[in-house]
Amino acid sequence: MSQHFIHYVPRRIVSRFPDDANHPWFADVQALDAGFFRPTFHISRRKTGPTQQVREGDTIWILGQIVSPWGVLPPGIDARIEVERVERGRDGALRFIASKQSQWFPLSDISHTLPFLKSLAGQGRLNELLKDPAAPIGRSLQSMRLLASAEPLEEHLGKLSLQPVHFISYRICDGTHAAFVKTKALLAQQQVVFWDRWSLPRRLAERRELVDCEALDCHLMEQLASAGTVWGIESPAYSAEGSYSQKEKIKALQLGTYHAVAGC
Repeated sequence: MSQHFIHYVPRRIVSRFPDDANHPWFADVQALDAGFFRPTFHISRRKTGPTQQVREGDTIWILGQIVSPWGVLPPGIDARIEVERVERGRDGALRFIASKQSQWFPLSDISHTLPFLKSLAGQGRLNELLKDPAAPIGRSLQSMRLLASAEPLEEHLGKLSLQPVHFISYRICDGTHAAFVKTKALLAQQQVVFWDRWSLPRRLAERRELVDCEALDCHLMEQLASAGTVWGIESPAYSAEGSYSQKEKIKALQLGTYHAVAGC
């Protein structure tokens, strides 16, 4: 019988990136198009606890939360890893290879679902997943936990699938703050959001590793085309010639989904 685990990984708004190719952030070589359409793996370096119990066929739910210079956004379900196999590195780290059934999810506030989750401890004892609901979730989920049931998460995703997605179009150089503010406002209205700081692979959103430009183009345009609304953060550099935001604005105007938002 398969088991469900849950792990927290923060997502950070990074404004300065290391440019040394030997920096640890650049050390994990991947295919240039890996990770756009589904997760490819998850790594844990914990040598004790539930991490060591994960087996082929199990599910790992990845919870995340955007941390920025302007505050934090509500936590959300970042991904569901359906474990195809487990690999152990030389340093003892466990690498959980994701099957093709694994998924990324757009950003949505899961705060109201978390109190219904319980974890299984030794001898089958049930514990509240969040011991202190007022504390940052990373404090309770800094290590992987075994879930008693994933049903509350599945119910949340069922509701999420029925809602239109709001796409945030902006320029990183001068529109990130305004994009954060708009995303926060949408989440407060219980909306579902595609913002690249959440929805792109971390190696691109938080680092600056080389990726396949065609795969990135395809992914962004597919997400924009399927969105109910595209919010253009019209900062001074927005829709500059040759920029992604220019492509996004043109496409959204053609689709009739474009709405302008003033930059901060």
